[in-house]
Amino acid sequence: MTKEELNQPKAIRIFMFSFLREVRFISLEIISEYLRVIGIGTLSKDKELVPKP
Repeated sequence: MTKEELNQPKAIRIFMFSFLREVRFISLEIISEYLRVIGIGTLSKDKELVPKP
C-alpha cells in the first residue's frame, strides 16, 4: 500500500475487513481439520459444525 492509500480511512477499513474475513475463513479451516483429526463425531457431523461458504 502507498502512503496516499494509508491516509484514507475508508481504504484501511476495506483492507482490514477483507483481511479479517480471510483470517476467519482460514481459522474455520483449521478448526474443521482439528476436529477431523481428533475424531469428534462423524465426517458429516463435522461438515455441519463448520459449513463451507
